[in-house]
Amino acid sequence: NVSAIKKLAARDYEDMLQCAIPCFEGLLEEPHNRIVMDLLFELVTWHALAKLHLHTDTTLRIFEQVTTSLGALIRKFVLITCVHFDTKELPSEEAAR
Repeated sequence: NVSAIKKLAARDYEDMLQCAIPCFEGLLEEPHNRIVMDLLFELVTWHALAKLHLHTDTTLRIFEQVTTSLGALIRKFVLITCVHFDTKELPSEEAAR
């Protein structure tokens, strides 16, 4: 249960990211569902490339392309999906800041 985890390590974020796509699939109406699915997939791809211990010219070129694509998807998410939903922080989240 992800919500029960109190102190997260980097590996916990990686595990959550890898399991997130099936959890979020179909949760939102289109086009927001497609945007979130594309963003999650690109995050998983970017993370896998970032973790490589040895890069070649090819993997560096792919990593650069994925980084550019990830930036574009984040902007799309902010401009289309974020503005569509009226969200508010929980009192506990607000107090933590």
